[in-house]
Amino acid sequence: SYNSFLNCYKKSPQSYIDKATLRRNIVAFDQAKSKNTVEAYQYFIDTYPEAVQYNKAIELRNQVAFSNAKEENTIEAFEYFINTYPDAIEVPEAHMHIHDIAYKNATELNTVESFQYFIDTYPSANQIEMAITKRDELAYSAALKLNTSNAYLMFCQKYPNSKQYEKAFENYENQLYTELVNPEDWYSYISFVERHPT
Repeated sequence: SYNSFLNCYKKSPQSYIDKATLRRNIVAFDQAKSKNTVEAYQYFIDTYPEAVQYNKAIELRNQVAFSNAKEENTIEAFEYFINTYPDAIEVPEAHMHIHDIAYKNATELNTVESFQYFIDTYPSANQIEMAITKRDELAYSAALKLNTSNAYLMFCQKYPNSKQYEKAFENYENQLYTELVNPEDWYSYISFVERHPT
């Protein structure tokens, strides 16, 4: 084998050694490609760092690793890929896959909490505006079901930029009046006006 030649004939002319080294690397790279696994490419990368095929081996290793992550198609698999191969050209696409899966999970749960988790965890996701819209809709729906001044006030305080803010605040004022003013008690009206002049 080429490794045996290199070991036995270390005193051979440099041109012979160079040719044997190049040929050995070609054969080793072909073997890695024939296996086409992360482990095979990693072995080549670790064993022959000076080979001209070194960068290509990294590229192919990353492709295989990314293909494996896509086959598994879980947040954990893509996060492992990103953490293990942070310089891979597939990293941006891996992030997109994570966002897709995470948004699908939030949608399946369809709760204020699930969308809030998505918003907090993946602020750069393409789906962020949709997640905010869904969260606000669900939160406003919950306030409507409770139909109390405190529920509307809490919504307004938590989601001041929501599309439902103005309606929620209007509901808050109306509900507060309903809760504090007794139509049969003139003094309750005076008290309400004094406490809430605007």
